[in-house]
Amino acid sequence: MLIEVKDIKQLLEFKDEPIYKDFNISNINDHEVNKHLLLLNDNKPIARASIWWEKTPKIEDKHVGTIGHFSANDKESAKFLLDKACEILKNHDIATVIGPMNGNTWRTYRFITNRGDQPIFFLEPNNPDDYPAYFLEAGFIPIEEYESAINYDLTEKDMRSVSSEERLKAEKITIRKLNRDEFEQDLNKIYEVSIASFKDNVLYTPMIKEEFFQQYMPIKEFIIPEFVLIAEDESKRPVGFMFALPDINQSAGGQEIDTVILKTLAVLPEKRSIGLGSLLINKVRETALEMNYKKSVCALMHKANNSRKIAAHFANTIRTYTLYSREI
Repeated sequence: MLIEVKDIKQLLEFKDEPIYKDFNISNINDHEVNKHLLLLNDNKPIARASIWWEKTPKIEDKHVGTIGHFSANDKESAKFLLDKACEILKNHDIATVIGPMNGNTWRTYRFITNRGDQPIFFLEPNNPDDYPAYFLEAGFIPIEEYESAINYDLTEKDMRSVSSEERLKAEKITIRKLNRDEFEQDLNKIYEVSIASFKDNVLYTPMIKEEFFQQYMPIKEFIIPEFVLIAEDESKRPVGFMFALPDINQSAGGQEIDTVILKTLAVLPEKRSIGLGSLLINKVRETALEMNYKKSVCALMHKANNSRKIAAHFANTIRTYTLYSREI
């Protein structure tokens, strides 16, 4: 039986079931889901997904539908649910469906498709290895690829950063660490650079500041200010940033935390030719080395993005991810 959830109260009786074990049902409201679908067998949840047809990315000026919050026990239930989701989206004048994506690329999206042998790092999305095959079985095809890369030698320097330092001086750009006492003000600067820097990215959608803050505030306690660098011009306007975090997943596994995750790099389009991105990455890696870290991970990079080109100079791929689409 398929339930089209109209109120998350309908899910309260199922919240402790395995299909909802690692899912916060309040995300259905927080992520402005258009419809949440739940598939039952003998009153037991066997598959779930949320769908969006509003405030979604565009392809060739047409909004796509997205499927996210996905979980399924087997390929049969997955295919049934995905087919039903596509049918509903088609009824809302959607011709292209993207998934997995929780509405837009600011939230969790894509599947791990080549896991490698490295453990999952902090804030990395994870999924059962069967899920990509479930999407393929339902008629989806790969459209975008991403990867994460690791560097085991933080002493290895990007020599281009020397000339970048000189160009920054000429441009009167300075780099500073995040000010924890003015966290919200600095987070606002990171937001300003993000929306300007990412606007030409694949499947970009605008993001309101309130939701941006909601995503970052819960991880404030894990932030090391020296790992979050903000570049400013002489008027203190932000022109770039590097947001990095320690891999606290290591401590959960009983290991020493020795890895810094280079999570997000952004530079305003007009400042990309001066080597600012490379310099920001290099400075975080140098700081990590001084703090006795041994490794860095460049996280979740689109294969065509500039961050991947920078990482290629010092890091090797450890994991790949795929985003899928289906025409309906």
